[in-house]
Amino acid sequence: GCTKQPYFGMEGEGARWRVAHKPEGAIDMINKRCKGGGCTKHRVYGVEGDRARWCLAHKPEAAINVISKRCEGNGCSMFASFRMEGQGARWCLAHKLKAATNV
Repeated sequence: GCTKQPYFGMEGEGARWRVAHKPEGAIDMINKRCKGGGCTKHRVYGVEGDRARWCLAHKPEAAINVISKRCEGNGCSMFASFRMEGQGARWCLAHKLKAATNV
């Protein structure tokens, strides 16, 4: 059997399966879900400076992606997608270091 951490299960039960093994109808039991009434999607959007509360379909107009890392360039608000080997994403295309690679 699979020895990896399960994330998916049926509503009202614990996590029993990985994404590769989950049956139809199983939902993510580990990651917090959208606050949009009964929605089972992951939270990504929130108010700047606060935590994620909604998915794309249920976010208020002013909500922004508060999960994805932003560029470390001075004053830049673009998403980071370039990194140095062995590190996470740190810069956008405009601010990346010459040796940085796309994640």
